[in-house]
Amino acid sequence: APDDGGREITMYFIEQEIGNGTFSTVAETSGLICSLAGLSGSTAYRVRVVAVNAIGSSLASDAAEFLTLPPLEPQPPADVLVAHGAPYLATVSWSPPADDGGRPVVAYAVSFVASGRSLEEVSMVGAEKQIVEISGLLGATTYEFQAAALNEVGTSIAATCVSSTPPSVVPAAPGIPTVGSLSQHSA
Repeated sequence: APDDGGREITMYFIEQEIGNGTFSTVAETSGLICSLAGLSGSTAYRVRVVAVNAIGSSLASDAAEFLTLPPLEPQPPADVLVAHGAPYLATVSWSPPADDGGRPVVAYAVSFVASGRSLEEVSMVGAEKQIVEISGLLGATTYEFQAAALNEVGTSIAATCVSSTPPSVVPAAPGIPTVGSLSQHSA
């Protein structure tokens, strides 16, 4: 720990270089360890620290340089949920992954599979959309719904949710028929 100047250090400000030797505060902590979020992969950064006690703020430390690791594919989407509005319909929703792998998520791939059948990809949706409606399902059938996140590096493993569709029901009675025209020769 640095010299506290006779008073306990209560806070540290972490400053990141934003260009041409200019630094901006990006985080604060009361401890000696701090995590920085939102950094890009394979990128060099310079940071420095300012200590604060009851008297005031120190001068900034010398800057430390580091290089972030290369970006990876994102983690799977979180909180995959399925709701059924009818025996043949499912609405699949999810939350963005906890870690985008160092590059923004650009899309999600949604698919489903029923027991004993092959995997069917339903749609590819942009990163701003986190819900998909799937139709054409069979009633009283168990399906595994999957959502995967994509960034420029690759595709996450799929997050899954198993859900059964409600039983099929008989169709509603048709409306009253309309008679167009009659003739005596109709059979």
